[in-house]
Amino acid sequence: MLNIRTLQILVEVARQGGFSRAAQTVHAVQPTVSKAVQAVEDRLGVRIFERANNGVRLTVEGEIVYRRALNILQEFEALEADVAALHKLEKGVLRIGFPPVASGILFADLLSKYRQLYPGINISLQEQGCASLEPMVLSGDLDLAVTLLPVPPNFSWLQIRDEPLMVIMPPDHPLADRKRLKMDELADNAFIGFEQGFLLNDRIKAVCRQRGLKLNECLRSGQLDFIMTLVATGIGVALLPRLELERRELPNIHIALLDEEELRWRAAFVWRRGAVLSSAAQAWLKLLPGGEEALASERLA
Repeated sequence: MLNIRTLQILVEVARQGGFSRAAQTVHAVQPTVSKAVQAVEDRLGVRIFERANNGVRLTVEGEIVYRRALNILQEFEALEADVAALHKLEKGVLRIGFPPVASGILFADLLSKYRQLYPGINISLQEQGCASLEPMVLSGDLDLAVTLLPVPPNFSWLQIRDEPLMVIMPPDHPLADRKRLKMDELADNAFIGFEQGFLLNDRIKAVCRQRGLKLNECLRSGQLDFIMTLVATGIGVALLPRLELERRELPNIHIALLDEEELRWRAAFVWRRGAVLSSAAQAWLKLLPGGEEALASERLA
């Protein structure tokens, strides 16, 4: 018999890449998991999984079944959340993604407020670079995520911040007497960038390519404090959003404005265009300036 539980098991087998691991995740015995997958295969007349190294993988037909099953589960989750909304959001899940950059500054208080308003909502938080979060929104693994504008047309978005980037350098750097700098002036400097998955790095490199500049990237890190420490020791220069520097004491670092309009930190919450947002996700957006209007505009589109 096909039901929501059957589809949940099938999706988990695909995610885990194996029946045993999926059984542990869905708190079932392996024969139950195997029977659930077999029921779907019998109903549709296709093979959904095939053997692979250390587990199973989706067949071509299985990929289609998996995506459809995800959509059905998302719709059902939205239905559950809508019903819960009648009871003041007493249950549900908010699946949200933040990048490491500036998230504590921007969202700590907002998360606290959300928890106070909706204590029954479980918050599932992913912290990764924007380039890693965007596919998770499109796949349905996240309801909302923070990324940088501009975004592809398959996203709806709500801008939350527009910040200049600041150049940080050791105080004895040859450019330390400057208050404003252009990207061209930094091209020959040792540059400390963000690790893979950080969209800001991609944007910086794209601008350099457009201008024929060669970025001398010497190190990468995903830890902002470590980047600042590396700069203070004289290893290189780095670029950070202004709000990450405003509340810090940085005695061994000189800060200058990066005077580049196309290299600003324009952050936005995004969700998949046309997706049925859960009530938990809608409640989060409504706490943001312009959130009500963005949701209303989405419904009218």
